[in-house]
Amino acid sequence: MTDVVKNMGFWVSVKDFSFSPSEISLIVGDWITFENMGQNVHKVAEGKWESPDLLPSTYGGGQTYQKIFDKIGDFKVIDPYYDNMFIKVRVVKVRDYGMY
Repeated sequence: MTDVVKNMGFWVSVKDFSFSPSEISLIVGDWITFENMGQNVHKVAEGKWESPDLLPSTYGGGQTYQKIFDKIGDFKVIDPYYDNMFIKVRVVKVRDYGMY
């Protein structure tokens, strides 16, 4: 019998001058949906990729950008419009559910 690994999606809020959560762990193939929940235009970027501008909304959530993480490693995803605004993303091969 072969174990089947189901990939998961995670939601990250981009608001004013921070990401929430500020750190996240994924397995290869998981994705993050970044949603602008603030009142300013935001963007997310890391290395060779960058989202388009994520426009805010005055009535709930703003625009979103979805990114699949397909490489193992530690990544610092930033908002290039705001200094010191970032989220730490750790991508591993196997999900750690802890000890039972």
